[in-house]
Amino acid sequence: MIGNGANRKSIAYVGNLVDFLCIGLDSAAGLHLYNYADKPDKSIADLVATIGSLTGQSIPRFALPYWLAMGIGTLCDAAARIDGHAQAGIADCVFRVVNQ
Repeated sequence: MIGNGANRKSIAYVGNLVDFLCIGLDSAAGLHLYNYADKPDKSIADLVATIGSLTGQSIPRFALPYWLAMGIGTLCDAAARIDGHAQAGIADCVFRVVNQ
């Protein structure tokens, strides 16, 4: 886990999403705008604990500090650019996982 795990993520239960899509298929012809969300949003720490409980795995006690993850990602991106792989974007992925 990166950071303290307090960031929240919206998760869609696949059965609810299928039901939602089926309702949309039954709509009359024309332009329709929809917004789907399953609540409640869960923190990453809650998700890690739930997955660990369901799989019987122990939860790692170590969380990688955000600043360290961003530093590693930035170094990897720089190395990728030097090596000719300009689209690595690891630091951007770390940012999106933690902040969105």
